[in-house]
This record gives sequence, structure tokens and C-alpha cells, in this order.
Amino acid sequence: MNRPAVAYAPVTPAATVGQEHHGAPPQADEAGTHLAPAEDLPDELAELTLTQLQVLHSRVCLQLDSEYLGSPDGAHPVTLDRHQELVAELATRRNRPAGPAHE
Repeated sequence: MNRPAVAYAPVTPAATVGQEHHGAPPQADEAGTHLAPAEDLPDELAELTLTQLQVLHSRVCLQLDSEYLGSPDGAHPVTLDRHQELVAELATRRNRPAGPAHE
């Protein structure tokens, strides 16, 4: 079976969000798809709706991917901590009974 050749653009630190981490925190991306360490994370994750929490989790996961791909040092410690907090909050919600106060 012949498959057409696919060209992939190389991932370089200049092409990723999070390229300057471990020094000055990387800045936010213009599209708002990533959550850079310099951006604010809500203080109380429990006050967010499930949809808001899931969107925030998605943005942090994209930031993690970008940092791992764009730096030999790996992910920024702030991004790693945020991911752990979000995963813990999602687990808490998964383990509590659903009700009118929760999505």
C-alpha cells in the first residue's frame, strides 16, 4: 500500500509556547489555548463549573506538551503543580455524588 508522504514541521523551542521557562515564565499564547506559568490560575478550583475546570485542564495539558517538546529541561514546575491540582480536583468531583449543585 502506497501512502502519500507527509511533511512534518520540526518542533523547535522557537516554535513553541513555554520556550523561556525555568528563567522568566513564558507568556500567554495569543489564541488562549495554553495556560502559561505567568498567567493566573483561579484560587478556588472547587468554585469552577465542571466545564470551566475541563477547559482549564485542557489548557494546562497543552502547555505541558509544549514545554516538554520545546525544552530539554522539561516542563516548568508551576505547570506541573497546576496539572496535579487540576487532576486532584477532577478526581474529587468524580468521586462525589452528583447533585443540583454540581455539573
